[in-house]
Amino acid sequence: MTMQSALDEYPVPPGVELPKPQALMSLLSQVELIGLPWTDFARALVTKGKLPSSWRELVILRVAWRRRCPYALQAHRIVGRHYGLSEERIALAMEEDGHLVMSPIDRVLILATDELLEEGRIAASTKVALQGFLDDGAIIELTMLAGQYVLLGMVCETFQLVPEPALVRATPTRPAAGSDCRREDSAGALDG
Repeated sequence: MTMQSALDEYPVPPGVELPKPQALMSLLSQVELIGLPWTDFARALVTKGKLPSSWRELVILRVAWRRRCPYALQAHRIVGRHYGLSEERIALAMEEDGHLVMSPIDRVLILATDELLEEGRIAASTKVALQGFLDDGAIIELTMLAGQYVLLGMVCETFQLVPEPALVRATPTRPAAGSDCRREDSAGALDG
């Protein structure tokens, strides 16, 4: 496999208009022996993981926002909407205290992500709260996902990668008025 074939196989959800990350793949082609295994790992996290897609995207958005990585933030705002995140829910993930008004699972996902970014681990009490929603395998995955996007953010920011113009045009700038950030639980009731 080459970086070009990795780009060709880049996992974009069906029906999502999302340009391929040309700038990132071009950069990683300079270290293909590292870049190719990294793309396999990243692809596995987003296509074969245990975390529900909307929860995964919420974690990615929080990391991208906290790490100030517009390259990942722009793409995952679009992907997050595809997987059911409302514009308001996305906006709340990008506010310091936005999680305080989110559903219980969103709140604990954001808290766990913040702890990983600040302390390098999920606190015991937060892990117990996560275990109400996720098994240990999914919590391991959440931890690896956050770390993966920290790494991506460091590379993007070190090399000052900017989102592809088509990506910027496709990304809304603010939540729609009256949107609802509450999340339906498995029984169809709204949390919030």
